[in-house]
Amino acid sequence: MNGFILLILTALMMFISLEEISWGQRIFGLSTPDWFQQHNTQREINVHNLGPVQRGLHLLYALVGFLFSFGWIPVKYASSIRTLTADVKTTIFLFSPKWYLMLYFVPTTFIYSYFLLTTNVGRKVTHLFGLKNVVIGISLFGATKSQLNFCYHLASYCLLQLL
Repeated sequence: MNGFILLILTALMMFISLEEISWGQRIFGLSTPDWFQQHNTQREINVHNLGPVQRGLHLLYALVGFLFSFGWIPVKYASSIRTLTADVKTTIFLFSPKWYLMLYFVPTTFIYSYFLLTTNVGRKVTHLFGLKNVVIGISLFGATKSQLNFCYHLASYCLLQLL
């Protein structure tokens, strides 16, 4: 079960990194198709800059920030629940952040919650900040879990692509 979840996380990290390099558009010198010219805010070949998707990114960043800010709290109580199987407890432990990562993710939660509650002010600038912040945070999370070494290195690669 944990191997499958790690596979999903790895695929997600690869998707994010390929999205950020627009699926190799500049590397291979690909021109932007007409549909993306009309619907993509940066006129690139990627999904995350499409209007409806881009609007949902702030919600995603706020939710990820919340999960990594407070996800350690249920873990404190999961070990005392007798009805949970060992496999479920292992999965909960594997994907629960350490409490001190809260210090990193709380600002992300508040910033994106603020942007969700206000107008579209600064969406373009904050999108890049949010993505870098989430990738750095997930890299920190991966560094705290030896089982996630591969995901950690993949997240680091994504971070290098963003810089």
